[in-house]
Amino acid sequence: MAAFLAAITYNVVEILMDKYSFSSSIIIVITHFFAGIILASLIRDKWNFSPIFNRKKNLFLLVLSVLTTFSLASLAIFGSIKLIGSSKSSFVVLIEPLFIIILAAIFLKERISKKEVYGGVLMILGALLINFDFNYFKFVFGFGEFLAILAPFLFAIGIVATTDLLKRVKILELTSIELILGSIFMLITFSFLVEFNYNFSFFSIILLVIVVFAIASNWLFYNLGLKKVGASICSILYTSKAFFTLAISYLLMWILPSLGLKIPENTLTVVLGGFLIILGIIVIKNNSN
Repeated sequence: MAAFLAAITYNVVEILMDKYSFSSSIIIVITHFFAGIILASLIRDKWNFSPIFNRKKNLFLLVLSVLTTFSLASLAIFGSIKLIGSSKSSFVVLIEPLFIIILAAIFLKERISKKEVYGGVLMILGALLINFDFNYFKFVFGFGEFLAILAPFLFAIGIVATTDLLKRVKILELTSIELILGSIFMLITFSFLVEFNYNFSFFSIILLVIVVFAIASNWLFYNLGLKKVGASICSILYTSKAFFTLAISYLLMWILPSLGLKIPENTLTVVLGGFLIILGIIVIKNNSN
């Protein structure tokens, strides 16, 4: 369910940027803030953020996760969606576990096993295949593809940075405050750096509401999945978001061709590359088990 909601988010964001001229920054400001409010409203226990503010290290980790996972990573993936479309972007960002392994080895001193190396090689081959155009027999790598790779790298930094925090702060509390702080950071920072473009209308507001509830529900279902089936199985199942994104794009283009969603020209190689990345993830997760 979380993967399906993520796929909806990617497609609707592409429509908002292409059809209604919304900038990625204003989408993040609006949707992350209200998604954080929704998650905060679901918290029944007393909020306890004292572990974060009791130590400077914990506060630093919170700030780092807000700047990366909940701000710049979203900006990168939305920017990629604008340039190369939601379908291709969703497949490229599947390489996130590769960055987590590398960063964990560097900063958490975790050892990289042989299976993780094999899985990493499969993921790299998958990413290369996604960006290979057999029509011209060459690799296609522009700024959109760069942003699609940068996004999971930034997201991975936030994941590694908050590993300690999740041992002391409830994940729903932490996620809600990170979404809200990420929205505030984007509002304050990018209001001075770039122009917030938007075209509010009845339909664009409906689309924004869909994204808000999709983001909030995505985190809610993902966290529920972590409790029910564990991190390894949950992360593997979540990779289906790329295939859901592609399927929804095809469906929307069949119903409303005027939407102009960007469908990868090399759909077959994108899908095959996605399967290779998922195979690499499975190899890595089996090692962790």
